Amino acid sequence: MPLTEQSIIRAAPGRPRLDAAVESWHGHPRSDHPRWNESAWFGFMVPERNINGWLYYWHRPHMNLSAGGVAIWDGNGDEQHDCLYFDWFPFYTHPTEGDHFNFTLNDGADTTLSVASPQPLETYEVRYEKREVSLNLSYRALAEAQADDFGASDSVSFGSFHYDQLAHVQGTIVIDGDEIPVDAPHIRDRSWGVRHAFPPGLRGGLDLGHADDGSVSFVASMFSSESLGEDLETTESLTYGHFVMDGTLSTGVSGSRTTYRDPDGVAQRVVMDMQDAEGRSVHAEGRPTNVLHYDMLWRTDWSLMRWDTINGSPGYGECQDFADRALFRTRRRRKHALAATSSGGR
Repeated sequence: MPLTEQSIIRAAPGRPRLDAAVESWHGHPRSDHPRWNESAWFGFMVPERNINGWLYYWHRPHMNLSAGGVAIWDGNGDEQHDCLYFDWFPFYTHPTEGDHFNFTLNDGADTTLSVASPQPLETYEVRYEKREVSLNLSYRALAEAQADDFGASDSVSFGSFHYDQLAHVQGTIVIDGDEIPVDAPHIRDRSWGVRHAFPPGLRGGLDLGHADDGSVSFVASMFSSESLGEDLETTESLTYGHFVMDGTLSTGVSGSRTTYRDPDGVAQRVVMDMQDAEGRSVHAEGRPTNVLHYDMLWRTDWSLMRWDTINGSPGYGECQDFADRALFRTRRRRKHALAATSSGGR
């Protein structure tokens, strides 16, 4: 049975389950550190249009500040200034009413971003309006949200706690009068804690996939403490992950991700393996079909993926390939210098 037709898949017995209180600003202790951060991300894709995208926001209550925005890209343009659509407003006033998944932000001009959660940990309504662009998306959980073991201290860059959840996304995007239906699985996430700058030398990525036949869905994060350097082929180990197979939600206990990049360092092929404690496994091989060079909170090449195989079946998903900013700058400046030399000057 396709994953999208099932009720919410529950975690295996003995696996800790998240209480709905985690959805709330008031469901966990909060330090008085000024960089205390509460964030959420909603991903979406339209494979038949080669479109990938997200709506993301964060709240910093001690700064009385919220920020949020939308990114949509389709392979025609790979930067924030030339992709299909990109908007980020960093100076919303933190809402004094509502909660993390029940609020409205307005920039005082023409932008409105709102989120509602009729059923915590199960359903979400995401809205965005700005002149020629609108998003109207509904998220229905496909499996229980899974806490990710980044560690229990606030020294990690995402904060002290993070979880993500597989969901079925339906709705519409309208860009310049073009109404685009959305109807595909993706994930959403939630983090809280003191948000520090990402450390230099960051290497690794986050991959997700959904087999076309609905047999397997997975989320896997692979990182390494080693510097990426100039290597165009790298392998990282599982940081966290989970997958749904045969109606069972499993937690990854081991895995690897090998990425093959072009001379500019952009991922061209990914091979991912993940295993659970019972010996079940997911093997996926695929290629990005577009890319957005995202460089705000961190530096990543963000892509829609066409998986040639997910345990034998083709599928779609996403690849977030993280790289060190200094290395990216070196590669891009070298590329521009070579281009200038070959053209006889600037």
